[in-house]
Amino acid sequence: MRAAKEEAVVVTARKTLKEGGGKYVALSFAFFLLCLICSALCLVSVAVGVLAFCLFALPFYFGFIAIADVYAEKSVTPSHRLTLKQYGAYFRPPFFGCFRVFVNLAKSIGSFFIGLALCLLVYGLVANAVDPLFQSDYARVADAYLAGDVEGAYAILDASVPLLRYMSVSLCVGVGAAFCTFLWWLVRYSLRPSLILVMGEQPGGFATFYYNRYFALAKKEYMPLIFKRTYGMFFAVPLGYALGAGVSFLFTVDYAIACSVGLAVMSLVFAAYLPWFGVLTKSFFLLRKVYFYKNQVAVTKELLAMAAKDPRYDEDYLEGLRQALKTSEDALHSYEEDHGQE
Repeated sequence: MRAAKEEAVVVTARKTLKEGGGKYVALSFAFFLLCLICSALCLVSVAVGVLAFCLFALPFYFGFIAIADVYAEKSVTPSHRLTLKQYGAYFRPPFFGCFRVFVNLAKSIGSFFIGLALCLLVYGLVANAVDPLFQSDYARVADAYLAGDVEGAYAILDASVPLLRYMSVSLCVGVGAAFCTFLWWLVRYSLRPSLILVMGEQPGGFATFYYNRYFALAKKEYMPLIFKRTYGMFFAVPLGYALGAGVSFLFTVDYAIACSVGLAVMSLVFAAYLPWFGVLTKSFFLLRKVYFYKNQVAVTKELLAMAAKDPRYDEDYLEGLRQALKTSEDALHSYEEDHGQE
């Protein structure tokens, strides 16, 4: 039965994508251009590029993907005007913070240091074993530093192409690991704005708790679906970054240039998958609302059990929760009668 429902999601997504036609391609291209500008800002500073991604590219992603189900329910064709109209909604409740950007950035920073450390270790061991010039320059820098000549060590480092490439490649790998981590968590939170549209505005802590519970139920079907139907994206995105950065290192040892080119190629690949990924996510949420109803029942039961043990809540409050639970259970039963019990 689940395979049939998965196929229904895929068929609906294909139909939606076909009906949108060139509109989705145009929106995807606009998203790529925004990402390209953000990538170019990495030449100024990688931190500036990251900030630009969060302030400009991410809200456009939100407008294109996160509330695409609004377009479907109203039978409205997606367009730049409609997407930009929703651009500002990303910065206002109830959608502000829906992608958990600051939390995901913290996780990405952790990935940056892990990627950096691993590359420094592996690259250093390999280069020290096969590159005599790297061995010589590394030994000179170490000797100067141990002798207390810090300025001399930096002078040797600045003049050594093997050591500069070593540092730049390691930094570039760290940045790539950070961006891939951020995109991974972005995929995991891509259902949250659609859930907010159904729930309405809720306190931030409860909204996060509710989504985490919902995703714990839905991910058993959602993540395999996304992997199966967009598996190329998960390989092509990091490969695109590695290809862009790798080609750059053939001509320069500047890590900012390599990161900028790598992120530009990564953005192109992600933008190419964006229409299909977007309609697939939207179709899953609309056709598999059983997880929303099940989560509603489970969370309401949990709240009722907690409130019943807390003397601060009176009988009227408990009765309200019981009515909410009954309403949620009725909605779940009605859905299962229409779509089959799971």
